Amino acid sequence: MARGRQKDEWSRTSWLLSKIHNAWHEKKAMPNDFNPFETPTRRRKPKTRISDPRLLGFGTVCEVH
Repeated sequence: MARGRQKDEWSRTSWLLSKIHNAWHEKKAMPNDFNPFETPTRRRKPKTRISDPRLLGFGTVCEVH
């Protein structure tokens, strides 16, 4: 029960710490970066999206009218 309370309190505290950090620093941080119970988040480059399904090589595209 105490462990659950600690996790809950750290969740709130880490959220607040990340907001304060992001207000003062250019490098943004996530709440998990300050929470000792969670693993730090890794920021990944967004994957490129293919807007035309024909580029995937599936043949013709079905269109709904």
